[in-house]
Amino acid sequence: MYQGGLTFSINKSFGNLQLVPEANGLRVHYVPIINGVETPDNLGYLNLLLPLDAVGGLWATTRAFLYGVES
Repeated sequence: MYQGGLTFSINKSFGNLQLVPEANGLRVHYVPIINGVETPDNLGYLNLLLPLDAVGGLWATTRAFLYGVES
């Protein structure tokens, strides 16, 4: 979906997830896959821009969860 710059993508049989850094934050773009076909008009589709302030908190919470400590 997005061109240029650095993106992080995870492709699985049930959906495609892209994390795209933008000037205003981090874009989370998820497209579910139904019967082998991307279906952006189906339940589960997400195109969300997380503000920069939220990204830092999300990063701290994720690291705390992975290391098994409190954030």
